[in-house]
Amino acid sequence: MSIIDQSIYHRKSGEPLPDGFVLTPGGYRHQSLVHHVPQGHKVRRRKQELQIVHRSSQRIVARHSIAPENELNVVIPGLGSGWVTSVSWLDPTGDTISQFATTWTVPPAPSTGDQGQTIFLFNGLQNPTASSLLQPVLQWGASQAGGGAYWSISNWYIDDSGHVTHSDFLQVPSGQVLTGIVALRQESGGLCTYTVGFDGYSYLDLAASGVDPSPLAVEVLESYQIGDCTEYPNTPSTSMSSIFIAADGTEPNIIWTPHSQNTGCQEHCVVTNTANPGGAVEIYYSGA
Repeated sequence: MSIIDQSIYHRKSGEPLPDGFVLTPGGYRHQSLVHHVPQGHKVRRRKQELQIVHRSSQRIVARHSIAPENELNVVIPGLGSGWVTSVSWLDPTGDTISQFATTWTVPPAPSTGDQGQTIFLFNGLQNPTASSLLQPVLQWGASQAGGGAYWSISNWYIDDSGHVTHSDFLQVPSGQVLTGIVALRQESGGLCTYTVGFDGYSYLDLAASGVDPSPLAVEVLESYQIGDCTEYPNTPSTSMSSIFIAADGTEPNIIWTPHSQNTGCQEHCVVTNTANPGGAVEIYYSGA
């Protein structure tokens, strides 16, 4: 299984996509690795499979091998290599994060409209090796889940096997206040069950079980095919605010570490409040 650096797709460089690849908020992946989870179903990692299970009957409706088929020549993105700017915090005690919530407002549309760009904004939880990701995602543009020249929300789980699962998606207007939540429901035998969702949109929730404990929290701007900085939202920044993290029954002190790629727009993050609860991170779409 080979790894591809997704940063080559930040800009409209003309870099061709491999055949059969589609976009997710975990980078471009072969379409055989991306799976829709219908309402009333959940994702389960079990016995070297990623399964989609009907929640009421517990009937397995789809099985996906952990090892992608060699004949697909599957290329897996380096998770995070498509993030243009982010902050991260790893619980130094190694405790599993039991809840991670962030509130933000849907930005205005880009002033240039749809130029083929896709923008993802999310908070998320990762395992200690940063090879899996649970994420409630706000999206501008199109991805494999759907979308277009508007903002939409959906919930995603990226498994460390390279498989990606996602909920239904819903169009949302600029100015709508969103709270993305990743919540631990159960921990047993060293594995966890999480629910990923947006407050008030429970019918979009994505439940994932058999998941590695996730002590790594991130706030992220991820974007692809940006040709000009005006293809970002028509606002200087978005505030990821009212941040709340709980771990092992406590509200730990959070020290965020900022990260930024070297892009033409100089996207960056500024930690404006370190409180927990009540923290805030400002995500800037340019260096201006």
